[in-house]
Parts: sequence; C-alpha cells; structure tokens
Amino acid sequence: MFGANSQRNPVLTGTDGPAGPVSRDWQFQSHHVAPSVVDGTVYVDDATANYALDAETGETLWTRDSESDGGMTPVISDDTVYTFDGGGLTALDPSDGTHLWTDETLTAGAPVPRDGILYGANGETVFAFDPGERELRWSAPLESEDADDWNYLMEVAADDTHVYTVEAIGELTAYSIEDGEEQWSLSTAYFNKKRFSFTVAGGIVYLTALEGTDTTPKLRAIDASSGEVQWSDSVGILSGVTADRVYAPQIDDKGTYQGVYALDPVSGERLSDRSAIEGFSSVQPIVAGETLYYATADPVIRAFDLGSGEVRWEFRDSHDEIDHLLVAGERVFYKAGGTLHALSSDE
Repeated sequence: MFGANSQRNPVLTGTDGPAGPVSRDWQFQSHHVAPSVVDGTVYVDDATANYALDAETGETLWTRDSESDGGMTPVISDDTVYTFDGGGLTALDPSDGTHLWTDETLTAGAPVPRDGILYGANGETVFAFDPGERELRWSAPLESEDADDWNYLMEVAADDTHVYTVEAIGELTAYSIEDGEEQWSLSTAYFNKKRFSFTVAGGIVYLTALEGTDTTPKLRAIDASSGEVQWSDSVGILSGVTADRVYAPQIDDKGTYQGVYALDPVSGERLSDRSAIEGFSSVQPIVAGETLYYATADPVIRAFDLGSGEVRWEFRDSHDEIDHLLVAGERVFYKAGGTLHALSSDE
C-alpha cells in the first residue's frame, strides 16, 4: 500500500522494480487517494466507488458503488479489503467486491494491518480492532484529544511493540500494542504537512517535518522504547530505511534538494553522498532492492541505482505534478492529473 507497510517504511525487498526503459501500460481515472496493490490486483477507493483492476492490463475486474462520499487507501489483510463505507469500517471480498460486513463502532481511523489486527486512530481515540472477531481489542484516548480544532491526525504506524500516532500540533505518541497504554510522547512545534515523513524501522522512529515557520525540514531518529531523540539532521523527506542505511535527501539553506545522503541508522553519520540524485519533489520516494524511485517537480519519475550511482531510466509525465508513487513487482504506479498510471519495462 502507499507507505509500503504497517511501519510506513517505503522499502521493498525481492524486487528492483522495472529494469527500464519504461512506457505507460494503462491509465485509470481516479481523483482521490492512493491505491493498494496485492498479488497482481490494484485496489482503488475513489470516494463514490471501489474498484479492483488487473495490474498488468488495467482491466476493471469489479466495481462496487460506495454509500459514503469518502475515500481512503484500501487496506488489505487476510484476504479481505477494508475501507470506510456505509457508516463504518467495511469489509469486502477481494475476488468480486461483495460486501461482507460493516462495523459502525468505527467510523474513521486510518488503519494499518499487522498480524491480522487493524490499528488506527481517529480524532479522539487510538484503537486495535480484531476483524475476525469483529470487536475492539482496546481503545485509548489520543494524547491531545482536547487540542485546538485545527489539529488533525497525520499518520499512524505499528511495529511489534507499539502503535504510533503523529498529530499536526507536533505530537508524536507511542502506545503499547498489547493494551493501548501510553508509553511515551514527544512534543515539538506544529508540523507543516509539506515535506513530512514518518517511518519506523529497527526499533527507531524516524520523523521528518517542517516545524512551525521553519524552511528546512529536520529528521529526528527517536528510540522506539523510550522516546528519546538519538540524533537529528537537516535533511528532506525520508526515502526509506534498510538494515544498514537511512536514505534522505540533502537540502541547502533555501530548501533546494541537492542529492541524497546515506546515513547510519544508529549514529546518523553521513556515509555517502549521491549528488547525482536531483530534483526531488515532495512525493514520498521508494527504495526497491538497490533502486531509488522518486518524482521531480517537472514532473519526471526516475529510477536511480544506489549501487552504481547512475540513473537507470526516467519517464516524463505531461501533467503539472505527480501526487503519489508506488512500486509493486515489476511495475511503477503513480497518480497525476486525477488519473492512476501504470509503467513497466518496454521489453
């Protein structure tokens, strides 16, 4: 799904994506949120309808009209598609879109799946929901449930020990994944949604954000067990965290991207500089194997080989900007101009 996994780490293993050069296979009109791709099927929640598309051909496999004018990135877990529709969390059969059930106790919440449980948060509570039993395992009040009206939830992530929430007022909070008890909270200045990223990997929470009126994003590496900041650096949106590297764009004092650093996850030491990587936009980049995929402001999608330091291929789109980027198997999916596009190698 968009964000790659429940830890919001945009790193894929088992594929480098398309070798390139690439061309557009198909496109599908989709004005709203990013898709999810599972086992050769693309799932789209387009506010007024849910769709399943063949990832190779773009053929519509099934369509189901929605009762709610909402829209979210579909969540797929244990052979079930989850969305919010008809007054609550709704489960669909992925093979044909058949409505399985709707639970009206959960009406919103940006859920992420982990080990068969859906973890999420809405405007008031953090929750763990067991879809097999159709019941809440636990719920807990958000740390800042009484914050100003303009506050909103920016991101939710989960790992083996915690559920993490990030709110626009600058609040990062960790809750026990077992019972929802608050473990720690870190407060900063309010976050600007532009140039924001949030990833959990290897027992470290990585938070990149513009704070208040700052013009340079700051990356913090935070110990997931204690909430203590281990190190920080002035770099751009996180490109992904592997076992031994944190990839993050470097920026100058004017906020202009100047390439990508590889940082040590533990110390934050800058290990290498890929200055050939240029033109980053604010779209979340993705690391697939040894390849970094990113979008420029032109807009152009580039596949950059992190080993050789060379651009493998690039693809120019005719729209003003690219909204989302996703890599699944041997294809790249992106949204631009209210349309979902699929790219693959010409060979």
